[in-house]
Amino acid sequence: PNHVSVQQESTEKNHIFALDIFEGLLAVKADVVLLLVGEGEYEGKIKEEVKERGLTGKVIFNGTTNEPENLMNAADALIFPSKHEGFGNVVIEAQCCGLPVIASDRIPDETKATDIISYLPIDAGEDVWVSEILKICSESRTSKKNDITEKGFDQKCQADKMEGLMIRYHS
Repeated sequence: PNHVSVQQESTEKNHIFALDIFEGLLAVKADVVLLLVGEGEYEGKIKEEVKERGLTGKVIFNGTTNEPENLMNAADALIFPSKHEGFGNVVIEAQCCGLPVIASDRIPDETKATDIISYLPIDAGEDVWVSEILKICSESRTSKKNDITEKGFDQKCQADKMEGLMIRYHS
């Protein structure tokens, strides 16, 4: 993998651990880059941590985007080591793009829409995460549209559900 992405918002996103994972990955593959997407109150702290670890130039702070699919299509994997998460929409979005996902076991099982997502214990060491990243990224990337549709996450399925709810509500 050359590009690994992680969502950036708050402490529950577990950025310090994401940096630990990234450093472990760098030890194995020197040309990897970490892309942090989003903004949040801890951004300054994360930037300082990146600087202290000597990772400046290896970590890209992207900020917010209205086109996350472009970033996901450029990435090799999404790491999502959240300490807790309500659902994790970004995990579904990544799978829609065919982007392999390595998520913490704190992410709801309902986010498993394809076979390109792995869940790891939040307390597993970064070496376990690095191994999984290398494993999942060694497989060829293919479209997962059919898997997403079967799980009901595609636009048409969601539109049909909304239409059914609206018809019931207005009846």
